[in-house]
Amino acid sequence: MSEDQRGGYKPRISVIIPCFNIVNYIAECLESVLNQTITDVIIEIICVDDCSEDGTKNVLKEYEMNNPDQIMIIELSENVGQGKARNIGLEYATGEYIAFVDGDDVIAADMLKTLYDIEVNSDSDYSSCEYVKYADGGYPIFTPNLTDNNAAMKVFDFSDPITKKHFIIEKGWDTRVWGRLYKRSFIERASLYFPENTKMEDVFFAETAMMAAYKCAFAERKLYGYRIRESSTMFSDDIQKYYMDTYRVQSYTAKSLLEKNLLTGYRDEFQILYLVKGFVEEMDRMKADIKFFSYDNYKLMKNTLFEIFPDFLNNTYIEQESVKPYICLLTAESEDELRQCLSSGSK
Repeated sequence: MSEDQRGGYKPRISVIIPCFNIVNYIAECLESVLNQTITDVIIEIICVDDCSEDGTKNVLKEYEMNNPDQIMIIELSENVGQGKARNIGLEYATGEYIAFVDGDDVIAADMLKTLYDIEVNSDSDYSSCEYVKYADGGYPIFTPNLTDNNAAMKVFDFSDPITKKHFIIEKGWDTRVWGRLYKRSFIERASLYFPENTKMEDVFFAETAMMAAYKCAFAERKLYGYRIRESSTMFSDDIQKYYMDTYRVQSYTAKSLLEKNLLTGYRDEFQILYLVKGFVEEMDRMKADIKFFSYDNYKLMKNTLFEIFPDFLNNTYIEQESVKPYICLLTAESEDELRQCLSSGSK
């Protein structure tokens, strides 16, 4: 806890920002965090510079010099990637609450206040808000605060199995970690971390958090601004090199959750989530662009799915209309049959 000027204590929120070659964006990001309206907590900002080469470090140092009590810069000696950069940020964080912000994004002035209030009021392990995408060069339009209670709030109590099952099916696909506020005690209890040396590392952190949480809260307001730029992970030409990382991290996550017995009672629901993240997303890319097509990758994903979940075709959701189109893909026995499935209208 942090002592304030009246001799009392204020909780602390640690905002972790991984930074790599974002000289054109980091100042706007930092300003949005520094200008938060919350007053009953102390905000510390931990910027992990992952060997930037474009002047990002100079901007960070200027902000640290002007805000020495709030901003800490961690300069890495080698490029380690976003997952490890976030893990390093977690090691330095001192807050009772943790938030992740990407250095090329911005947050609404009341995002941290909204998430903190609903998390404390509901005694949730983590809280989340909606986000808005915006074009490079623009600025996001956030949902205004029109109510006295800050936001329409939904609380998901996972002690009710039905609530958790619906959550996994309806919201489990959303594996971002930004736009959320986590209790540090929950991160430690659930042993949350980011896989390293891979893209799409959010999948493991977000899905493990979902399966380990007792309760989470959701603010129905767009309070996080996600910048769309050509060089970002999700939209760069390099995605052909790592689109399979979603599958790799998803399979790693499933094996980890099985080992921890966190899928007990929710195996069917998580299998559908696995199908979406570890198979469908990749097959959709193959269908949309021939350069992504790989029969070897298809066989790898299919074999891994049935290796982890040999009973998958007995899943209770298998007959649902949203799942049926993918069964053709899962049961294809040759490259010709797979291509026929892809071209016949199967999603």
